[in-house]
Amino acid sequence: MIAHIQGQLQEKHPSKVVLKVHGVGFFIHIPVPTYETLPEIGKEAQLYTHLHVREDALTLFGFATLQERELFLDLLSVSGIGPRLALTILSSAPVAELYRYLAEGDNLSLERVPGLGKKTVQKLLLELKDKAATRAEPVSQVSKADRQIMQEALQALVSLGFTEAEARQSINKAVKQNEAELNVEDLVRSALQHK
Repeated sequence: MIAHIQGQLQEKHPSKVVLKVHGVGFFIHIPVPTYETLPEIGKEAQLYTHLHVREDALTLFGFATLQERELFLDLLSVSGIGPRLALTILSSAPVAELYRYLAEGDNLSLERVPGLGKKTVQKLLLELKDKAATRAEPVSQVSKADRQIMQEALQALVSLGFTEAEARQSINKAVKQNEAELNVEDLVRSALQHK
C-alpha cells in the first residue's frame, strides 16, 4: 500500500488533486475537508493515501489526516459503501462529528448525507457504532490545538514503528492521564514508556 505521497501541488479541486513527485503526476481523489487544508498551487503538500484496487482500475485516495483515512477505511468495510460514497460522507462533516453521529446512533444527521438511505445508515450504525464510540470519545474532549498535537504525536509514533491503532490507543491513554497542557514530546514519551 502507498502510505503517503509528498510532492508539489499541481492542481487542486474540491474532489481531486494532482501531486507531482519526481516528475510523475499522481491523480488523487480527496474529500472536501482535505481540500480546505491544502496550500496554494506550486507549494509542497503531503497526503495520507489509500490505493483502492478493482479488477478494472487502481484509484488513489488522499487525506489530510490519518483520522480521515482511518474513517474512510472503516466506511469501506461496510457492505454497500464504496469509495465514492465514503468520500461523500467524509465531505459532509468533520471526522470527529461523523464518529459522534455513529457512536450516538444519530441516524437523522447521517441520512442528510447525499446517497445515504435509511437502510445503509442502519447498516453503518450496526457495524461501526462500537468502533466509533472508542474513537469519538477522546477527540470530543480536547480542543482543536490539542487535536493537532495529538495528530503530530500519532505521526511520530507511526514513524517509530507503532501501528496507527497502537499509536492512537497510547495517545488516548496519555491524554486521559495528563491533566496539564498537552505537548508532542510528553505524549510520545508516555507512549514509549507504556509499549
